Amino acid sequence: MVNEKESEPLKKLSCVSVVSCKKADSSTVSRWIKGTCERAGVKIELQTASLLAEYCLLDMVRVSTETEKLISYAIKKGEITKEDLDLMVYRDTEYKIYEM
Repeated sequence: MVNEKESEPLKKLSCVSVVSCKKADSSTVSRWIKGTCERAGVKIELQTASLLAEYCLLDMVRVSTETEKLISYAIKKGEITKEDLDLMVYRDTEYKIYEM
């Protein structure tokens, strides 16, 4: 792993791939959640998906786990609602406040 400045000479080599490990923005994560739910046959509004991303602080490990959990929970009714989020998803922001 190298930082951005050190990676410049490496980018010129044909045998090196440079990968960005930054967190994705809220819009990208929300679209990922919505697409994952749609592939599983469960509807979710983009606003609700954004809220899920916010609850998980854009941490894709948490987002992925919580998305799968919500899909399993809502598969019969076919839709994930804000109420489902409030019932099933622990907010990381609350934990961060508790830590302080």
